[in-house]
Amino acid sequence: MCSVLTSKGTAADPGGKRRIPGIHAEFRQQATGQLAQALPMLRRLPPRLDRITDQLDSGRLALTVHPISSLADARLARGLVREVITGVLCAALTICGVALLIAGGGPRLYGTVDALGYLGGVLLLFGFVLGARLLAASFIDARAS
Repeated sequence: MCSVLTSKGTAADPGGKRRIPGIHAEFRQQATGQLAQALPMLRRLPPRLDRITDQLDSGRLALTVHPISSLADARLARGLVREVITGVLCAALTICGVALLIAGGGPRLYGTVDALGYLGGVLLLFGFVLGARLLAASFIDARAS
């Protein structure tokens, strides 16, 4: 039970508190209207709570979170991740290729060409091609936007 009280004291009410007559009825009317609007949602709530607690108890509760809501944002993030992975792969291939070329050794394939030198050259070529592809893709994307 809620009532609105004032703090001005009168001779009839020495405690200094009296009821304001119209506000109690207005508050009751607003609360009844809001409860009537929320009633359909409140009726659906107990079965949902039962399902959630059952899934939680059995370990089947799963949440789906979408950190990127826009399709354009997802495309941008996917493109950036693809470029970073390609750049890392390019750097790794180039470094390994140079290391194998410098190290030399291994069995001779023909004449003065040994296996590790040949493998280093191939890795260096793949690293160069990936780097060129990454560079061209970044220039094409810059021109398109």
